Amino acid sequence: MFDFKKRQSVLVIEDDHVLINLITHRLTRHEKLRVISAVSGANGIKAAIREHPDLILLDWGLSDDLSGFDVLQNLKDDPDTCDIPVVMMTARNRVGEIEDCLANGAVDYLTKPVRLSEISEKIRQVL
Repeated sequence: MFDFKKRQSVLVIEDDHVLINLITHRLTRHEKLRVISAVSGANGIKAAIREHPDLILLDWGLSDDLSGFDVLQNLKDDPDTCDIPVVMMTARNRVGEIEDCLANGAVDYLTKPVRLSEISEKIRQVL
């Protein structure tokens, strides 16, 4: 469990509602983090600007008009959000793709399917 004086927040940008619910349950109940969620890239960017979370979990394969990679670039180009660490969640694992995310500002990545315990561990490492 996290032991922070202030309750830290995580923004989950993911289009799979079931996965959002599982992550939210894990992080709020077990890790005592505040979770904000968005199911589209555009809403995720708005939530990041409005909430300025401590960390963003971002799905690469969003099914709306912005890919996770597009969202990452928007977040890193905006002075209001460029300092927020972003961990990409992706089923992609081809050589070069993950490196592209890291080179464009992601601090780390998780490969799907992902275990909830892996998400908690990655958040501990980043925060």
